[in-house]
Amino acid sequence: MKLTIHEEEKNAVSNAFSFAMKVHRLAGQKTQGTGALWFRGQADEDWELKPSIGRRFKQGGLCDVYKWTITKDLVEQSNLQWSNIVKNRYAEKNKNNPEEVTIKPIDCQLFKKDQIKGCVIKKYLSEIFGKANYSIISDILQKDHNSREIFYKQFYDGEKNILQRFKRDVYPIVERTLTDWEVITLGQHHGLPTRLLDWTSNPLVALFNAVNKEEDKNGVIFAYRPQKNAPYHLSMFKGQNPGNPEVLNPLALDGSYFTTTITKLQVENSGSDWDGVSKKLIKYDWAKAVSSEEVRLTANLDEKKDMMLEILGKGFDKIWPKLEQSRINAPYIKVAFPMLVTNRLIVQSGGFTIQDPLTCLTKMGGDDFDFKESSLDVREIYKWQVLSKNKHDILDQLHRVSINKKSLFPGLDGIGHGLWQQEQFRKSPTERQNESNK
Repeated sequence: MKLTIHEEEKNAVSNAFSFAMKVHRLAGQKTQGTGALWFRGQADEDWELKPSIGRRFKQGGLCDVYKWTITKDLVEQSNLQWSNIVKNRYAEKNKNNPEEVTIKPIDCQLFKKDQIKGCVIKKYLSEIFGKANYSIISDILQKDHNSREIFYKQFYDGEKNILQRFKRDVYPIVERTLTDWEVITLGQHHGLPTRLLDWTSNPLVALFNAVNKEEDKNGVIFAYRPQKNAPYHLSMFKGQNPGNPEVLNPLALDGSYFTTTITKLQVENSGSDWDGVSKKLIKYDWAKAVSSEEVRLTANLDEKKDMMLEILGKGFDKIWPKLEQSRINAPYIKVAFPMLVTNRLIVQSGGFTIQDPLTCLTKMGGDDFDFKESSLDVREIYKWQVLSKNKHDILDQLHRVSINKKSLFPGLDGIGHGLWQQEQFRKSPTERQNESNK
C-alpha cells in the first residue's frame, strides 16, 4: 500500500472561515480514505512533520535507513576518486552536506551484509561503480549501516530511559505505576518529548496552533485522511478494537518491527499445550514471559517462521495467521486511540498517530515506501501554508468564535494567557499597530 502526499498549497490560508469551508469540501470528496480528516498546525513551516522527541534530528529515520550513504572521507580512505562518485548518475547529492551522497537501493530493505553478498546486489553495485570497485564500495556501505545501527540503538535506549524516569517521578502524584501508553500520553501534554504526534479533529484548533506563535515565520497546517478499512488501529485498552484486540507496547520498536504477543488462550484454542509452548519459547532471548498467560515475542517473525512452526506444532495453522494479522511492520503509520487523561486533550478534540519517531511523515509517500495493510492507517496527507502576515488577523477571527488560549488550555496558565490575549483583541487595529511601533 502507498501513502499519497498532496503538494503544498502556498498561501492557502488567509481567513479562518474560508479555510473551514475548504476542508469541509475536501472531507466530502470521494477517495479511497474516509471523510473524517484530522488536522495538525505548526507555527513554523520549516518544522518537519515528526514527533517532538525526533524533531531535533534534521535527518534520520527509516526513510534514510533505506538509502545507502557514501561519504567523502570513506571514499578517499579507500583510494577512490570522490569526484567520480559524485558524478555518478545513481548518486544523489545531500544539499546539507556536500561531502555526502546517497545511493538508492534496488528495493526498500534495511541494508544487511548478507544482502550485499547476493548476486543481484553485486551486479547492481558493479554496474554503478565498476567490477573492480565493488568490494570497496560494499565495505563503505556496510560501515555506514553499522554506524546507523549504533545510533538508533542509543536513541531508543535513551527514549525508554527518560520515560522510565518520568514514570518513577510521577508515582507520588498518581499513586500507581503507569502503563507505557499512559506515560507517553500524559508526558506528551506536560512537556515531555515522546514519539506521539498530536492531531485534532477540529481544523480551527489546528489553525490556532499554526498562528499562535512564531509571528515572523510562515505557519503550516497538515491533514491526514484515514484508511476506510482500518481495523488495526492501536488500542490503549485491551479489547477496545476488535480488529486488533491485543494491546501492543508503544515502545517495542527497534526500527524494523513491533513486538507480538502470544497468549495462553490463543494456544489452547488452537489445540496445543500452553505449558509446553511457553517453555520452548522462553528459551530464546527474543521471547519473554510477561505473565503466566502471555509471552512477548521481540523477533522479526519473517525470520522465525520455521522455528515457530516447530514450537507451535499442530496449532501453527490457527495461531500464525493471527500473529501475522496483528503484526506491524516498518515502515508504519498508526492511529492510536487516546487515553483522555487530560482536560486539554478533550477540549482540543485530540488524537494521536505513532510512527518511527525519527521519520518525517511527508517523506514516507510515493514508491520508496510500500506499507503492509496492517501497518498503514493513513491514506493521504495534505498541507497548507499560512503566511506570517496573516497570522494576527486569523488569530483575531478565531478568538471571536472562542478558539483561544483560554478555551483550549484549561488551567491557570490558559486563563492568564487567554485573558491577556483577549485584552489585546479588544483594542482597535490602529491602537495595536501604534503599540507595536513604540
